[in-house]
Amino acid sequence: MACEKDDETQEKGLTDMTEGLFVVNEGNWGSGNSTVSFYDPQTREVSNEVFYLTNGMRLGDVAQTMTIDGNVAWIVVNNSNVVYAVDATTMKELGRVESGLVSPRSVCVVSDDKIYVSQMYSDKIAVVDVHSYEVIDYITCKGLNGEISSTEDMVKKDGYVYVSCWSFQKEVLKVDISQDSVVNCLEVGVQPSRLLMDKAGKLWTLVDGGYEGNPVGYEAPQIVRIDPQSMTVDKRYTFELNDYISDICFNLTSDTLFWMKGDVYRMAISAETLPDEPFLKPEKGQYYAMSISPKKNELYLSDAIDYVQQGVVRRYDMKGVLLDVFEVGVCPGYFCWK
Repeated sequence: MACEKDDETQEKGLTDMTEGLFVVNEGNWGSGNSTVSFYDPQTREVSNEVFYLTNGMRLGDVAQTMTIDGNVAWIVVNNSNVVYAVDATTMKELGRVESGLVSPRSVCVVSDDKIYVSQMYSDKIAVVDVHSYEVIDYITCKGLNGEISSTEDMVKKDGYVYVSCWSFQKEVLKVDISQDSVVNCLEVGVQPSRLLMDKAGKLWTLVDGGYEGNPVGYEAPQIVRIDPQSMTVDKRYTFELNDYISDICFNLTSDTLFWMKGDVYRMAISAETLPDEPFLKPEKGQYYAMSISPKKNELYLSDAIDYVQQGVVRRYDMKGVLLDVFEVGVCPGYFCWK
């Protein structure tokens, strides 16, 4: 049986996906060309379109995020309104959530029985039974102004899930998992997106500031640090009005924050001010997403190039030395480590 499996994997052009990096490639809006790639940092082998090669079908339109829990990976396909559950080692489909979702964005595993799915064009987080793949409830998420509060990124900690509200919103929400309800709401700035937790238990969010003419406001982008217990802002790092901060991530020990502003910058979580000089000036490109390896503390940057052709990922060590470059799918927008 093992030989047959190896032969089948080799025939399909797949590398061993036991341990490594999944790259979620969004594709182009309306084109249905989103894909998932896999990269093995040890062998430097890369397999593209691993979902298609395993299942014989396309993911759909705009693959957004991927979350791994044990050996189950949840792949969120935004414009197709579907979330796939797949075997994280083989990519074989286990089931899918395909009804009751409105522009899903990300998945947070909250227990052995349920996941939360954030949604862009809805004021409700979907509560999904992981055994039936059915939406069993919704968590209504009204913002401070009582209007629809779309939801984006999610972080789980100590019985709560913290949720950023990005699209035309200003808030971070606190959801009680035992009640499946919002228990607190904090205004942080115009359009908070990425949400992370550091080693000290503080939340960090990237506030992109919106754009000129935005109905909820236009302001300089910020990185905001939040005390999740009191739900208060305890630090703001403010950029210039026209700056564009495309992504943030932590290092291996979650005590150093990295972000992209054309170049890559970094600072200790205890820093009082933003650094003046970049950590890394990568090659020219349309850098789209970033991640740090959970084992070797290496930096991965995705380059969307022209957003039409296949993108690439560049791998650097903590001295800024380029270690590898590999080709992935169109618009590589999210990294997921296994």
